[in-house]
Amino acid sequence: MRTLYLNMSGSDVISLQSALNALGFTVGHADGVYGPLTEAQVKAYQAKNGLTADGIAGPLTLKKLGLDQATPPSPVHYSSPHRICQGDSIVHGIDVSSYQPSCNWQQVAASGNKFAIIKSSEGLTVHDRTFKDHWAGAKAAGIIRAPYHFFHPAQDPVQQANSMLSVVQLEHGDLPCVVDVEWADGLKVLGQHGADAALQMLKILEAKTGVVPMLYTAASFFTGMNNMGDFSRYPLWVANYGVTCPTIPAAWSNWTMWQYTDHEAVPGIGKIDASLFNGSMADLVKLCK
Repeated sequence: MRTLYLNMSGSDVISLQSALNALGFTVGHADGVYGPLTEAQVKAYQAKNGLTADGIAGPLTLKKLGLDQATPPSPVHYSSPHRICQGDSIVHGIDVSSYQPSCNWQQVAASGNKFAIIKSSEGLTVHDRTFKDHWAGAKAAGIIRAPYHFFHPAQDPVQQANSMLSVVQLEHGDLPCVVDVEWADGLKVLGQHGADAALQMLKILEAKTGVVPMLYTAASFFTGMNNMGDFSRYPLWVANYGVTCPTIPAAWSNWTMWQYTDHEAVPGIGKIDASLFNGSMADLVKLCK
């Protein structure tokens, strides 16, 4: 198990919190967030057991707790939206559409952005007029790219998948297709019908591209269905602005990407949506086709 400390999150933190609770160092509900109470109880445990009371659960503390074995954590299941902070490594990226008609992709790359999610299509028939230029420009600049489709839940998901794939051909080194699920044709939440349609489109994209697609949404929108667990296998790109750690829907125990703002100043393109990938550059490459 990795060293754990304040503001980290994930299944390892849940294991730590559970162990502390079992030994009487109560942190309350094991929510997977290494907050001040968890840190305080780690310090208390360390002090009682002759360890350096620094609040950091390093190798000696974890060994004393019996958490030093290299066994995979049990899956964590949540019943409601929950807050998950980033891990030890992150990678910066952006997303673009026809709202950004021109882009100097070399400048974008030089500013430290390593991936770009590019709008390809929307609904049944809309194809983004800037997709081909952005798609080619990002690749030429060495930026890892992914196409996204703006999903309409009231429209046929089969036709939407086919419309997206009529303009998208993933190549080796590309990220998976993304289904952008943020609009329910006037409704405030996605609901059961929308969830069923989105799941059908995700399955079609996986079957036709050979890669598990990603899903973009927000915790406040992705609700109102009884099959939320069916989505957990699809990598999550979550939108949540103005926070230090995003809140994600109950279907997921962690996020893959986090869109944290819609007005990041990026050289070569101006103010734009910006995201973090939750992992290292090597992890990002592993996600590619």
